[in-house]
Amino acid sequence: MRFQPILCVALAAAFALPLSAHAGKWPAGTRETFLQECNASATNNVEQKKVTSYCNCAADTVTSKFNDKEIAELNSTNPPPTVSLRDRMLKEVKVCNQ
Repeated sequence: MRFQPILCVALAAAFALPLSAHAGKWPAGTRETFLQECNASATNNVEQKKVTSYCNCAADTVTSKFNDKEIAELNSTNPPPTVSLRDRMLKEVKVCNQ
């Protein structure tokens, strides 16, 4: 089952990432919010174990591929995340679909 749409729904409005990448840290509470929104976006026909695994992989991928500043921008609401930032994040977390 493909989980990209799950992540897209959960993260499109709340999370986005800029273009450079270095491992970073999540600001307090943002990783937990990321995981909650990712898990909540799963449809009823997706096994919870798979959803949890995917969401954890996605969060770990964000941690390893983006620096502190970029991760802090995950919760940016003003200005909202750009399409290019969302696209980069979705591209990076595709590895979690396997």
